[in-house]
Amino acid sequence: MAAVGEVFGDVPHQLCWAHRVRNILKATQKIDRHELVDGLRTIYKASHKEAAKAAFRAFRVRWTEKYPSVVACLAEDLGYLLCMYDEPELRRKYLRTSNPIERVFLELRRRRFGCGAFANRQQSERIVFGVFLWQNDIWKGKDIWQARARKAKRPKTRKLAA
Repeated sequence: MAAVGEVFGDVPHQLCWAHRVRNILKATQKIDRHELVDGLRTIYKASHKEAAKAAFRAFRVRWTEKYPSVVACLAEDLGYLLCMYDEPELRRKYLRTSNPIERVFLELRRRRFGCGAFANRQQSERIVFGVFLWQNDIWKGKDIWQARARKAKRPKTRKLAA
């Protein structure tokens, strides 16, 4: 955290909700996990920052007695976890996790798997270049924000029972 602040200064730093939820679930009993996830989901899917803070307060009341260290850790990092609410609503889903970044790392690991280890710097550069070229082809000409705006405007359809 200190290094991020030192390198990027005042740029907002969003912690990954997917990793936080995973870590919380590892620290809790199986019987409570469904309810815990529902409470966490209420926080990170809130419509605005104040609603997220209210959801956290309810979460804290519910779980402090049973899991004080989990709640304390969540409270300590809450500002970093709710940073996404300072951005437009369409961007929040992408900002709340580090999945888009991790997808690139996963592809790098997958491509490296066939060769075991990089034989030299040139091989490493070829593989990294290939992954980024592939990623650029996927994103080329796409405006994900416009697509998300169109999707958000579409009326929700209900599935009829068969």
